[in-house]
Amino acid sequence: MAISILFLSILTTLCKFISAAEFNELDVQKWTDYKTQFDKQYETTELETQKMAVFLENSNKISQHNEKFKNGQVKFDMAMNLFGDMTAEEFKQTQTPHKKVHKDFSYCHNKFPNYEARIIKALPPNLGKAPQSKNWVTEGAVTDVKYQGKKCGSCWDFAAIGVIESHYFLHGPDKKLVSLSAQQVLDCLSSTQKYGTNNCIDGGCPASVLQYVIENGGIEADQSYMYSAKEGKCQYKPVEKKAVIKDYKITVAEDEKLIKEVVGLIGPVTCDFDVEDDFQFYSTGIFSSTLCKKTPPDMNHAMVIVGYGSENGMDYWLVKNQWTNGWGEEGYARIQRNTNECGIALGNLYPIV
Repeated sequence: MAISILFLSILTTLCKFISAAEFNELDVQKWTDYKTQFDKQYETTELETQKMAVFLENSNKISQHNEKFKNGQVKFDMAMNLFGDMTAEEFKQTQTPHKKVHKDFSYCHNKFPNYEARIIKALPPNLGKAPQSKNWVTEGAVTDVKYQGKKCGSCWDFAAIGVIESHYFLHGPDKKLVSLSAQQVLDCLSSTQKYGTNNCIDGGCPASVLQYVIENGGIEADQSYMYSAKEGKCQYKPVEKKAVIKDYKITVAEDEKLIKEVVGLIGPVTCDFDVEDDFQFYSTGIFSSTLCKKTPPDMNHAMVIVGYGSENGMDYWLVKNQWTNGWGEEGYARIQRNTNECGIALGNLYPIV
């Protein structure tokens, strides 16, 4: 009875957005289950109606894609997640910096000293040969998956923090894996133009974070300077710092063989990425896209490459995202390797500790 009453009340408003022929009691049950699972609440009935229409459209898109997956037409499947009530445009506006800051490959780097000296084209031969596969997650060198927030495009922040965490664990004096403060970075960089534009709305550059940590002399742990997903006053306390870095390196653009060597022999690297509609509901498998672009002006997201491997003859990168562990493969994605997929081989950085 409760479902029937809800059905009638929502249907009256929903007809503005979706025809009655496309809407039924089962849809209401799906929507109710979705709101419960992801703890969704809306300020007005009209807003909820709009969000339900979006949810139903996204559900249909996921079903259509998964039919292609079952037929072997694509290599990854999709699943509903916490972004299910967002249009593709809403999703990109809130989860990626919708004002693209990249003008060319060097934009995020050449504002800082020693840009050319930081670019590497090969690793020293004495480091040996990279293994066929690598997974720094299973080796205990990667912190838990985080969430950048509902309305904060701070991917650039989490990407840079992620590589500092791993490299400080692997090469630092303490050999401790500590979640570092993305909030310190967000507060302290958004309050100055010294490192360029870096905030929730306009996005930013992982290089800006690394340069800031170098010049600042360290970064606190997340535990002492917790994340709030919005900019505030810089409150860094030197006495609380948990990690320092000396420098950072940049792999030459579009050299995935070199990136493999760095990841396999030294540790994780940041990566740029062009997020389009098909990445919103990625669930499992090896992701490749016919929608995304591969040039610097189109990059709108940043993540961390934490490993690589092959499956059924297809090479992939293992990438850590910051959209909760309910997205993708428990917060991670496998991205097709050796095709510069969605620009993943641009802007790859790692710190020197």
